[in-house]
Amino acid sequence: MGNRGHSVGGRSIASPRSGEVGARSAPGGESQPSTANLSTGLTSELAWKGWSGDRGPVHSPEVDNARWLRNNMTETERRVWSRLRGRQVGGYKFRRQVPVGPYVVDFMCVSDRLAVEVDGPHHEDEEADKRKTKFLQAHGYRVLRIPVGDVDESLDDVIHGIYLELTQAAFGN
Repeated sequence: MGNRGHSVGGRSIASPRSGEVGARSAPGGESQPSTANLSTGLTSELAWKGWSGDRGPVHSPEVDNARWLRNNMTETERRVWSRLRGRQVGGYKFRRQVPVGPYVVDFMCVSDRLAVEVDGPHHEDEEADKRKTKFLQAHGYRVLRIPVGDVDESLDDVIHGIYLELTQAAFGN
């Protein structure tokens, strides 16, 4: 077999043969498989880190659900988020659609453990809301439930109520 490479600056550079990933040029221009990655166990390292080929990391169903909810927020949730994001409320940082156990919280101030839930007309299952609130409280979160009607009437009052909840907790009231 002859040299199957390219000529650069008068030097012949061999390219790897089909199926020889990481091949390197040997004297005389013939390709040789590389042994550099054999000892590193590259494939098992990638699998251990949670990577699945070209698809990226594999996430739990809760994370996937939260990601879907972030991308498909209701208009009311978007309005509230536009006022909570970027530390606009007293410098407190909020996250949106945060998975906590089997649940997803609409808005969360992690540093002060405040969960803010916007309850719309589709929140007809009061028993499920009670279970969610009980679970969050059992895990040390305070839960503030806000009806959509309140957001529609006065977003400023809702944001001020969230601010008061954060600051009163800071002062132990």
